[in-house]
Amino acid sequence: MNLPSPKERKNYQGVHGWWDVTNYHERGDEELFRLIAGGHKEALEALYSRYSPLVFSMARLMLRNQHMAEEATQEVFLRVWQKAGSFDPVRGEAHTWIVSVAHHYIVDELR
Repeated sequence: MNLPSPKERKNYQGVHGWWDVTNYHERGDEELFRLIAGGHKEALEALYSRYSPLVFSMARLMLRNQHMAEEATQEVFLRVWQKAGSFDPVRGEAHTWIVSVAHHYIVDELR
């Protein structure tokens, strides 16, 4: 992977400083959560690509409705976006946190 030179990095300066231009899909879950908490939409897209099939399958199985499962998947990742800062890797792994968010949302929908 070719990263820009220090001189070229000045072109990438923003409010949050220089951003590493590496592929978000190559980053670990904990780093993606940190980036999402900092407002990086691309990090959410990477996490969505990684875990939306799992969340959708879970929602489809529990809700038994394709449309509701699609909506639930979107809502779960909206909550991931909103609450990413509350993820604590000391308390568990990222995928477990996402599944927990999904489970709680789906159970609420079933009530």
